Amino acid sequence: MTVRKVSVYGFRVFRSLILAGLLLAAAANLPHVNATTSALLFVLVVLCFALLWGRLESLVAAVVAGFGLDYWFLPPKGSPLRETQHWISLLAFCATALATVELVARVRRHQAEALRRRDELDRMREIAGAISGAESAEDVVRRLASALLAIPGVEAAAVYERATGRTLRFGGGNGRIEDALLRGVAGAGPVPAGGGSGVGAEPVVSAGEAWGSIGLASASASPVFLKAVAERLGNAVAKVRIAESVKEVEDARREEELKSAILDALAHEVRGPLGSIKIAASTLLSDHPGNEQQRREMLTIIREEVDRMDRRIDEAASVRSAAPGEVAVQRAPCAPEEIARGALEEMRTTIGRRPAGLNVSASLPEVYCDAATVRHVIKLLLDNALKYSPAGSPIAISLAPCETGSKVLVAVSDAGPGVARAERCRIFEKQYRGARHRDSVPGMGMGLSSARRLVESQGGEIWVDDAPGGGAMFCFTLPVCRDIL
Repeated sequence: MTVRKVSVYGFRVFRSLILAGLLLAAAANLPHVNATTSALLFVLVVLCFALLWGRLESLVAAVVAGFGLDYWFLPPKGSPLRETQHWISLLAFCATALATVELVARVRRHQAEALRRRDELDRMREIAGAISGAESAEDVVRRLASALLAIPGVEAAAVYERATGRTLRFGGGNGRIEDALLRGVAGAGPVPAGGGSGVGAEPVVSAGEAWGSIGLASASASPVFLKAVAERLGNAVAKVRIAESVKEVEDARREEELKSAILDALAHEVRGPLGSIKIAASTLLSDHPGNEQQRREMLTIIREEVDRMDRRIDEAASVRSAAPGEVAVQRAPCAPEEIARGALEEMRTTIGRRPAGLNVSASLPEVYCDAATVRHVIKLLLDNALKYSPAGSPIAISLAPCETGSKVLVAVSDAGPGVARAERCRIFEKQYRGARHRDSVPGMGMGLSSARRLVESQGGEIWVDDAPGGGAMFCFTLPVCRDIL
């Protein structure tokens, strides 16, 4: 025992002796104070000393009270501890002191435990808020470690992932948390005899499987708190895994839809060259095939359309054989006018002598899209306009910024009969065809459905409206480049 401790204990004893002695002297000199009153007073003194200071002071006060009561108040006076009642009074004072100290200590322990649990609940709420919204298991671990290291008394944290064998360490004293302890607790090796003072580890179970373990080097965190943290980590990892699985399934579904839409669009585009080839071949086989120059023009058309078909078939084969994750739109800044002109140029043989206009607003901004995909959409809408409008009637493509300025509006209009309002909500469904033209116009109802899926893959919307001069106007939007990049 050091000199400092001896002096502290000496001061505590001296303080108790003086105060208890003064109270005893006062009681002995006051009139009408008998043994019963003095005994009650000394019991109160012993209780107060126990509550205020502790075991040593209350025991000193009990001894002083016992001897003083025996000497001045209990007969025969002046002869302490000669009678049984003297011993009983002394033991009663000492027992009162010890019982009171024990009760006070128990209450304080319960109070400290309640405060600790309250603090740990507050910390768990902070941890839950910190790890919410994490996008991966590693993100969960890093957010959790950051929240743990913000707790006073936590020196270091370490998380072991059993599947990869990797240990992520955080904080300055992470060397205290041994790898062997983390592996052993996770069930991947023998558990060492101990983790050292202030070091604890708990297994992490995620979705009923042993995921890994977490270790803390802390002078304040309890085993209960560490276990709660491990459970929270396991639940968060399970939640992230489920979200990742759902995202993978959703991505696969969207990719399959996109692949189907591209293939449908390519199938539609193949019909155009076939029609041109049929017309050219019928002309050459007719009784009036024309002169040599006209025949050569027909053969040139056949050769060009065959080349177009060959390219489309290659594209379809590439899309069909693409592995998961390979079919994706390559979005980049594009000039919408150039995309529309390219679509018109590729459809020029199918359009023939029909008037086909391109109306472009001044100062049209660039759009963020996949140019080939948008070109497919415009060609699908042009093909639809050609089928459902009278031969020789005009068609037009209009490009203009939307009122909000965040998107560009692309509209393909024709001079056909238009689309009934009752059918506009269903016309973009797969294999749906309008009632009026179901038998008179060939097709399978796949073009507009493919166009909708392709437009949505670009972050746009598609709908149908009445054209200003009569007919149908199919519109879709594309995001402006400056709002994306």
